[in-house]
Amino acid sequence: MDVSVRSGKIAGRLRPPGAKAIAQRAILLACSKGGSVLNVPENDDIDRLCGGLRELGYRVDEEPGERHVSGSLGASDAHIDMGHNATGARCLLAHAALRESRTVIDGSARLRERPMRPLCEALRKLGVTVEGNSLPLALRGPMTGREVQIECNASSQFATALILLVERVPGLRVQVVGRESLSYVTLTAHIQRGFETPYTVENDYSSAAPFAVGAAITGGDLLLEGMSWSSPQPDSRLFGILNRMGAHVTQEEQGIRVRGGRKLRGAELDLGSCPDLAPLIGVLGAMA
Repeated sequence: MDVSVRSGKIAGRLRPPGAKAIAQRAILLACSKGGSVLNVPENDDIDRLCGGLRELGYRVDEEPGERHVSGSLGASDAHIDMGHNATGARCLLAHAALRESRTVIDGSARLRERPMRPLCEALRKLGVTVEGNSLPLALRGPMTGREVQIECNASSQFATALILLVERVPGLRVQVVGRESLSYVTLTAHIQRGFETPYTVENDYSSAAPFAVGAAITGGDLLLEGMSWSSPQPDSRLFGILNRMGAHVTQEEQGIRVRGGRKLRGAELDLGSCPDLAPLIGVLGAMA
């Protein structure tokens, strides 16, 4: 394949898709009482999550950009293939612990390499029978314990999987230990507090970030529609970083506008709360 790359400015208007991280959490929260989730991005991870919920007994109806959840957990044994979806696999592992039936969760070869032990050990402390510590995993509930401690240093998704159950399990208390990726645990709590149906998913700051950095570097003028400074998404911190390094970022009625053209300057930054931005900030720094 031959690709031609020409210099130019990144400018115009862009509306990013819905945030996958928020959509997955919202769909799982909709399982509690049924509900609709809007502005859902279309991708394999979302499809795998919805397929897994169907295996557990729920009904998930699909329309473009929408998912409608109804029904309840079923009593049949289930076998779920989550593909590459680590967030979905960990959350469904915890969700399946609410059932007395046997559930097997598996995934791609890469997902089988991802850590699961902290969540498996936490579920065992809650009375769940879990076979193994990595995918494929088999488990059988119900969850009988009510208090558990979980570390989020290896992944915030272990804590997220359990926190999403606190309204399903009366008296469940989850103590989160560690500060790595804590911003994603905070995101989960924010969605949980504000969830109501229909729930509209925010646009994705991770998808917007490369274009925003590109506009800053090339001297462009880019309007990111439907986006706000006040988002709880960790990658929303990018806009403050861009301002600090010399770009001009403003909040407008229609969204966030990023203008380049000024000389970029270096900065010393702590990306502990937004680690996914590190590669992009590296590119930005190389141009400063």
